[in-house]
Amino acid sequence: MFQDIIVSEDDILKDAIQKAKGLIGIEQASGEVVLRIPKAQVGVRELIALHLIGRYFANKMETAESASLSTKDIALSTGIEYGTVASRLAELVNGGWIKRVTRGQFEVYSPVLNSFLDEIVASLSKRTTVSSEPNRPNGSIPTGNAHPTRRRNDGSLTSAILDALGTEWGGVARNWNEIKQELRRNGVTFSDGSLTGTLTLLTQSHRVRRIKDGRSYRYTLA
Repeated sequence: MFQDIIVSEDDILKDAIQKAKGLIGIEQASGEVVLRIPKAQVGVRELIALHLIGRYFANKMETAESASLSTKDIALSTGIEYGTVASRLAELVNGGWIKRVTRGQFEVYSPVLNSFLDEIVASLSKRTTVSSEPNRPNGSIPTGNAHPTRRRNDGSLTSAILDALGTEWGGVARNWNEIKQELRRNGVTFSDGSLTGTLTLLTQSHRVRRIKDGRSYRYTLA
């Protein structure tokens, strides 16, 4: 009676592979995850998620003994700061996308794997669309030209701003609130006054260019 609504793990896996194959690959010998899209286009949350999904695939391919990864493993493989990884993992657990297997060990919750991939694809598509917005009529706002990602990792607000503006996301001039949200998404939180003050100092030192946009300003790398 319920034959038509039963979904097996094989069905889930088959659909998930089709959705993921344009995003990641799995190295056959080691089971390591290989990104098939530029890392600069991938947010922290999506990068962590893709590594967990890749690990799930590697386990099914029998190239990894376990389908789970530790916080430390993810930090090492992605290059993301440990504390940021831990915060994002907690968010993903609370969202029901992954599960905590043991203390510090996480894996994808397979029943929602395809929905998880749909969300990742939609998020990546949104980031790409934003980074390729057409020029405004007055030509004053730079658009989707990608800048090389800059990695300083010294924990300062200055470095965090320059890192954000140095990604493809920063190829479009951003206002201070957009920059604040992007920093927060990456686990960097400072007061509004600190952010606007640092942007002013970066403008004065000619490391950031400030562009008039109506009654406010947008910022891009100089």
